[in-house]
Amino acid sequence: PELAPVKSAWGPPETEQIGGDIPYAPFSKGDRLGKIADWSVDQPKDGREQRGRQGAFAGRFRDQYQTYGYGASSIFGYQHSEDESSFSVIDRGSVNRTRTSARNGGTLLKVRGRGQNVQRGGRGGRYGSSGGRGAGDTVVSRSSGAGGARGRRFGWKDYDKHQRLRNASVTVGDDWQLLDEVEFSHLSKLNLAAAAPVTVDSYGYIYPYDKSFDKIHVKSEKPLQALDRVHYNPTTTEDPVIQKLALNSDANIFITDSILSLLMCSTRSVYPWDIVITHQSGKLFFDKREGGPFDYLTVNENAYDSPMDADNREGVNSPGALSVEATYINQNFCVQALRETEEEKYKLPHPNPFYNSKEESEP
Repeated sequence: PELAPVKSAWGPPETEQIGGDIPYAPFSKGDRLGKIADWSVDQPKDGREQRGRQGAFAGRFRDQYQTYGYGASSIFGYQHSEDESSFSVIDRGSVNRTRTSARNGGTLLKVRGRGQNVQRGGRGGRYGSSGGRGAGDTVVSRSSGAGGARGRRFGWKDYDKHQRLRNASVTVGDDWQLLDEVEFSHLSKLNLAAAAPVTVDSYGYIYPYDKSFDKIHVKSEKPLQALDRVHYNPTTTEDPVIQKLALNSDANIFITDSILSLLMCSTRSVYPWDIVITHQSGKLFFDKREGGPFDYLTVNENAYDSPMDADNREGVNSPGALSVEATYINQNFCVQALRETEEEKYKLPHPNPFYNSKEESEP
């Protein structure tokens, strides 16, 4: 190769200055080549908006169009610098910071507060709070991803749940006349000022409670015993005490405890039931049907996954079998938890009106 003549030294020639007057613009190697200029796209104020936008739609639109140099911040813009020679006050208070998530495009806000954490999920999300009275941070998280926080989405796959269709306890005829209709929503808001109860009379005898049942634990168990006892659960019109009161008192409404308790809990009832109301001589008698729902206890009636009527109604886990079992356990336990001794028996003013010495005997 030809060598340039040098007067003072010998060596390679000097590098020529090529492109020295061309302005330089910073670029990112991750930018994709596109159009030279796209005036239809609004430029963001800073890179945070672009990063948040990419994070929100990266999973759905991966190959989205980007203008060359779109994500780079300009270093040639004028930036006002503060006068350091003068005194300035520094604000040490925390500033609300917004941080976007690249996975679900959510928003995380962190604010100085009372030590309370609040989280609210998006689709299928959850909302919760925790903290105390001391100073702390308040974190508000809002996710808009498909999953969100763990929690039950109401209405999600409700169509897939088995619908429990229960038949009415009484078949309403076409020729029946509707006198009145009372909705459960009205009963739940009902509030009456009742007078203090008064004991009209007492019948029978009672035994004291065996307090040893309060100390039952794993190592001192007591098996349930099947005791042969008669349990009285008559309807209102067949109760001899109510019959006597209806003839000799000024009361005009008569009802037993089992029927009254069901009416008070009717807004929470799920299984069908019915009551026979008799109006006689200006007085109302509330009666139950023999062998109806009033004579048996229910099991998990208000549970989310209540027992279902399977094809085999004789199974041990059917609602009918569970109801009979619960009633049987309750009756035997109520008797077993008493100390049935003649010395501790407490007799009431009147004898038991249901006792018949020809058909039964006292324990």
